[in-house]
Formats: sequence, C-alpha cells, structure tokens
Amino acid sequence: VSYYQRVAKHIVTATQAGPSVRIMTDYVRLNDEHEKGRSRAVEEADTLEFYMYAADNGDVDAQVALGLLYLQGGLGLARDPE
Repeated sequence: VSYYQRVAKHIVTATQAGPSVRIMTDYVRLNDEHEKGRSRAVEEADTLEFYMYAADNGDVDAQVALGLLYLQGGLGLARDPE
C-alpha cells in the first residue's frame, strides 16, 4: 500500500504542475488470478481486451500500444504492419 501512496502523491504533484506535464502510465492489471492457475494466454487476452476498450474510448496511450502490438505482434496478435 505504501508504494501506491507514493505513486499517487507523485502523480498529484506532477499534474498540479500544469497541463504541459504528461504522465505516462503503464497498464497493469493487479490480480491474483495467475496464482490460481490462470493461464498466460488468458491473461494476455484480458490485457488485449483492456487495451482495445481503452483505445476505443479515446485513450491515446492505449492506441499507441495497440499500434505497436499490430506492428510487432504480441498478446496473441499476429504481426500486421499495415
């Protein structure tokens, strides 16, 4: 919990600095499902679904991440540079 409090304080401070500051975030789904026998393929499918949802709702970072996944392949997506 202390880690998340430090991160939250950092983000609040950075966003109060003004609109010119852009916070880059990584999308990480925190869960304990992997420890319960959940396969990596299912986790990757969930991550891809999250990126698609976020991208469809205007999240630029998710759109970039999807573009890179299509360019390079990953998370179950075949490489498709077009």
